[in-house]
Amino acid sequence: MALPPTYYDFVRKLRPALVEKGEQDAAELLSGANPPQAIHSVDDYDSRFPQYIERLNAEILG
Repeated sequence: MALPPTYYDFVRKLRPALVEKGEQDAAELLSGANPPQAIHSVDDYDSRFPQYIERLNAEILG
């Protein structure tokens, strides 16, 4: 029996670029000398999220 899709499943399908940026952030954080134990906000580290928003705005607004 398959489980119902999660919010992450929908985001991964509808916004693959967002998931890609998040994966890049995670890989960068884990490869550092002192990786964080927990992240409470994208404001806690240098995130690629603003780059994603700029790209999305350019796509939508042309």
